[in-house]
Amino acid sequence: MPRKHRPSRLPLLLLSLIAPFCVQPAQAQGSVTLQPDGSLLYSGDAARFSIGYSKGGKFQGELSGVLHEQANSAWLGEGWVAQSSGGLKLSYHQLQGATVHKYFLAHDQNPTRDRKITLGYGREESDWFGNLNLSRAITGRRLMGTTSSTTTLDETGVADGRPYIDTITRTQSTRFYEKAYDYGIGVRAGRTFDNRQVRITAGYDYEWGRSNAHQHTVSLMAEKAFVGTPHSVALQVDRVFKSGDLDTTRNETRAMVVYRYALGGNNSQPERLFRVTPVAAPVTAPSAEPTAAQIQAPQEPVKQWVKTKASMTAEAFFAFNSARLTPSAKAELDRVAQQLKTQGHEGNVLIIGHTCDLGSDAANDKLSLQRATAVRDYLVAAGAFGATESLAEGRGKRDPKYPAEPATREKNRRVELEFYSFVDEEQKVQPTPAPATTAVSAPQQPAVTYERELVDQPPAWVRQALRTPALHKRTVDVYRTKEETQTESRTRAWVNRAPTAADDAYQVTQSSSTTFPILANDTDPDQGDTLTLVSVGQPAQGRVRMEGSQVVYIAPANYVGKDSFTYSIRDQQGLTSTGQVAVTVAGTTTPTNRAPVAADDSYQVASGASAAMPVLSNDTDPDEGDTLTLASVTQPTKGSVRLEGQQLMYTAPSNYAGTEQFTYTVKDRQGLSTTARVVVTVTAITNNNHPPVAVADTYWVSGLSPSILTVLGNDSDPDGDALSIVSVTQPAGQTGSVQIIGTQILFTPKAPFPSDTFTYTISDGKGGQSTAMVKLIDP
Repeated sequence: MPRKHRPSRLPLLLLSLIAPFCVQPAQAQGSVTLQPDGSLLYSGDAARFSIGYSKGGKFQGELSGVLHEQANSAWLGEGWVAQSSGGLKLSYHQLQGATVHKYFLAHDQNPTRDRKITLGYGREESDWFGNLNLSRAITGRRLMGTTSSTTTLDETGVADGRPYIDTITRTQSTRFYEKAYDYGIGVRAGRTFDNRQVRITAGYDYEWGRSNAHQHTVSLMAEKAFVGTPHSVALQVDRVFKSGDLDTTRNETRAMVVYRYALGGNNSQPERLFRVTPVAAPVTAPSAEPTAAQIQAPQEPVKQWVKTKASMTAEAFFAFNSARLTPSAKAELDRVAQQLKTQGHEGNVLIIGHTCDLGSDAANDKLSLQRATAVRDYLVAAGAFGATESLAEGRGKRDPKYPAEPATREKNRRVELEFYSFVDEEQKVQPTPAPATTAVSAPQQPAVTYERELVDQPPAWVRQALRTPALHKRTVDVYRTKEETQTESRTRAWVNRAPTAADDAYQVTQSSSTTFPILANDTDPDQGDTLTLVSVGQPAQGRVRMEGSQVVYIAPANYVGKDSFTYSIRDQQGLTSTGQVAVTVAGTTTPTNRAPVAADDSYQVASGASAAMPVLSNDTDPDEGDTLTLASVTQPTKGSVRLEGQQLMYTAPSNYAGTEQFTYTVKDRQGLSTTARVVVTVTAITNNNHPPVAVADTYWVSGLSPSILTVLGNDSDPDGDALSIVSVTQPAGQTGSVQIIGTQILFTPKAPFPSDTFTYTISDGKGGQSTAMVKLIDP
């Protein structure tokens, strides 16, 4: 609605504030008294000391109080201590309209010096209250303990052609920490029961951190004040639900009973307060005529009660729909403040705001209270009266003075101010005609009567709300975390490999003495390992002796043919190897070639198994140095046989037990040959264990560096048994040496070579064995 421009009436209104609006004569010795009425209500402690006893036998002390207080605001401070824990809290409360707004900041610490800060906001009205707060830890983690475990394992490998075993030591350390929950959020809600002076608060807090740490806390607090005494009690019960990867305590119940004692100040007020005002009553004139002295009596100054009540139009003091004082209004209120300071007042100064009928009830109530509060706050700031000596009230559109019509509606938008003062006032005594005779005076009426008037005072809940801090979770709870670190150390030990004593062949003449440098072709795969000749065997025909690292052979006088002996060498680590020296003793003439001698062989093979048969091992040639080779083989009636290098590979028939035979033919380098027989006994499987199947392998290897051969990769066992290598034969061509290393075979060459073969035998651990041939190719 647009406002009409009107001449300013502020001077008249301010004069009406100062001028007596209603004057009532009083007794010469009269005074104003305040008379309580109704129930006594709890209005909060200005300061108090508390002591609490919690579950587990712990005591807690607390000191709290109002640091600074005005009519509509208060600063509060709190401090508490329990053993090594404690905390501080600062709160600011402000009354706005019909709501007390609460702001607080708290700092709390537990016995292990974990700390957190909490920031919160709350609201309280006449019968309910609530608040919300956020918390955050401000301390880091604490070390609780350390555990460690060590594991050791061996790892094999080959580096620069040399096998090694690495011993790996892994140490895992675990550090355990405790830390206050990183973040938290809490909410409180409650109700005040004024008729019983009881305050009930329910709360919920949720806190969380790392390692899936969560905590839920449900709390309930009941507070009881004993009105008219400094005593009050409280009971708080918390139920804690904790979860986390490392937290062992899951659920916990906490309880505390508290006794409080108010320190100084009044913590209660009556339900109603009346102002008793003396009022002068009419006096009956005496029946006798006044004397001359009475006629000539001068006027005497007396004290009289003056009630000042004035109304200020809202348009003159405020902008439209605003509670902010205009500059001209502030200037006029400065004069009112000066007059109030000069004249003084008795009792409370009542300031009431009103609105017109336009708008909602809630909006009008709020605006009228805001305008009354603005006038009061300005006069308080100007020193016209104290913060506790006034009461601001907003009545909205409930008390109109003028009809709710367009012509008069805006007059209802006003602020009224009312106060009492005790001032000097001249009272003249008027003479009356003197009668002829003097008569006895008639009885007089009482000179003073008393009028009881209800004094407006702030509701008890307002003062209680301003003095009562919002609750928050003080306890600083912690959760556990861990930190794992792993260190690894590696120690390498080179695998000492046995030396290789290569066989030697020499030719001497009858009755001669010859030195053999038998170590010349012996090798050690480990660089820098020195070989030593440790022993030598005696030949069948001649004689030998050691001379340092050489052997001296003395040939027989009356013998022509083959002779041999063995010798052993050792490396610096103690591993040995044995070689054979073949000696051909020649006569004075060249011998003729003689046919080789093939000796019969016999073997035993399990039914269904395969076996390598080194049939040349017992065959000989009478001519020294003549090499024998397998020329052919016939097939048996049941099983099967094939040539594989310088060995025969026989496969026994399945589900058969018995004996069968076949023949093979060998020849020497001159082409002469001979035939021998092989008898095979095939044994039945009696324990239902089937022998393993060893399959021949072919590897391309280097003649310059060792090679690891995984021969079990293509072998199998019908029963699924674990396989192991139980034996190997040395390469037929003497191109190097082989040795078993776990489930693998290590081949160490002597020098580059075209190809060579050896056999290996596997076992299933239950008596079943199988042999296969390995072919080595140096590309």
